[in-house]
Order: sequence, then structure tokens, then C-alpha cells
Amino acid sequence: MDFSVLKKQFPLLVQKENDKNIYYLDSASTSQKPQIMLDRVMKYYTTYNANIHRGVYAFAERATTAYENVRSQVACWLNAYDASEVIFTRGTTEGINFIADAWALQILKKGDEIVITQLEHHANYLPWQRVVQRTGAILKIIPVKQNGDLDYDSLDTIITDKTKLVAFCHVSNAIGTVVDVRRIVQRAKQVGARVLLDAAQSAAHKKLD
Repeated sequence: MDFSVLKKQFPLLVQKENDKNIYYLDSASTSQKPQIMLDRVMKYYTTYNANIHRGVYAFAERATTAYENVRSQVACWLNAYDASEVIFTRGTTEGINFIADAWALQILKKGDEIVITQLEHHANYLPWQRVVQRTGAILKIIPVKQNGDLDYDSLDTIITDKTKLVAFCHVSNAIGTVVDVRRIVQRAKQVGARVLLDAAQSAAHKKLD
């Protein structure tokens, strides 16, 4: 991939800052927008800006169709079984909090276990800390070894029959560790636990299913 060509697609990145080229490293917090996206947003606001799923006039129908088409495209990209499985939120943090509030707080009870890893961003740590404080559930953490890898040998002792949720990142935003997702998911399924995968760092770089 020619990154110089890719960079030119992002208007903000072709500017100079103090007469120096910009190298932007904070995409996990706020991603920069390519020109094609900016153009599409401008087209929406200038040609069919309307609320989706509510109006029956032309603008609203066009906006709803465009919105649902994107849902289908994302479902295909993720290899989801059906487009109805795709739910849009404002970001990963809101998505995790949504699951914590709408599912975990309603389902989990005292003695149930939530498992995360030592690699987690606070966005995938604080919601579960709040859940255990309010429900009496137990938070357990898969440790990281000296080389930055997860201690997969500990999975059988940490993920148990009491585990109801395993929530972990695909790629660490801090040290770049790539997690063996299949291995953790297989162990979670063995005990009937749900899985939440934070793919904020991997979605743009790896094929997901």
C-alpha cells in the first residue's frame, strides 16, 4: 500500500503544522475523515437531510434507504447472519456501556463472574467495575505475561461455570498485543458464557467475522 497516496485522501493530514508534516496517532480516540466521507456527509445535508424511519416524504425515504443500505454493507463486511444484527452506536465506549446497562445489570446477580484481560482500555474496564459494584458479581482478570501476551494457560481456571461474560479487546491500544480470539471464545462457549469483543483497534486492519 502506498501510504502517501492514502494520506492524500484525508484533507486534515495534508496540512502542515508549524511547517512540518502531520503524523496523526490518535485514531483510537478520534479518527480523521477521508474526503469521500466528507463529500457523502455534505451530500446528505444538502440534498436529503431528514429523520430516518419516521417520515413518508421523499427526503425521509431517501435518508432511510441510505441508512439501511449502510447497515447491510456493514453486515456483509462483518459476515453477520442478518443485517438486523447490526446496531449503530456513537462509538465503542457507548456500545460497551449499552451492553453493560441493558444486559449485564439486568441479568447478572451476586456470585456471577465477568472476565476481562489485563490489556483492556478503561472503556472495557469501568463499565464492568460498575456492574459488579451494583450486582455483587465478581470481576476476574486474565493476566499478561512479561512478553505482552495473555496468559492463555490460565483460561481454564479463570473462565469457569460461574462466568457469564468474557469481555476483551482484539488488539491492545496500549502495547499492540493481538489476542487469540478463537481460543478465548472457545473456552467461553464451553462454559456457556457470552462474549464481548472490543474490535476498535482491529476493525480497520483485520478481517472480522
